[in-house]
Amino acid sequence: MTHIVPLIPLRELVLFPQVTVPLFVGRDKTMNAVDEACSKDKLVMVTTQKDKELGNPAPSDIYDIGVLAKIEDVISLPDGVAKISVKGICRARIIHYFDSEKMMQVEIEEIPQHMDENLGELMISVLKSYESRILKHKRPKDAEKLMLLKDIKDPSTFVGELANCIDIKIEEKQRILETDDLSTSLKELIKFI
Repeated sequence: MTHIVPLIPLRELVLFPQVTVPLFVGRDKTMNAVDEACSKDKLVMVTTQKDKELGNPAPSDIYDIGVLAKIEDVISLPDGVAKISVKGICRARIIHYFDSEKMMQVEIEEIPQHMDENLGELMISVLKSYESRILKHKRPKDAEKLMLLKDIKDPSTFVGELANCIDIKIEEKQRILETDDLSTSLKELIKFI
């Protein structure tokens, strides 16, 4: 299924399906994209910039795979910036850019993720590894993250939240997002625990 939606390029963050994150937006094109989405169905394409320093990224500066997301909340701040909350819906690939002075819109296609029958066992194994790491380093913030992960039953949500819990480079998170098979994503993440 394809959609044409406004684009929100992110700096130093990779959004995953079923994960909700707060974002601060202030660039004119991004603010216009938020306004456009909120005037319609609140859907946006959220993807990561390859170079965080660019103020006005071109299509070649943006990863083609990101997440179709829904804007859940918008709070306008006095300094002209907006705090928005977005929830990832599904992975998507940009197939065409529509760039204008006002904003960038993209035509996207949804990308399904493959799940095998052994995901539950793999999730338990990953949790045990993460818990061992927490016991070794004794950081209270990690214990909170572990409690969050233990409550997640959906494999796609688990992969996204785990990727956000682990301190890895943006390029690695992007590679995890681009992986079609959730078992492979989990096996990659366990290497960083």
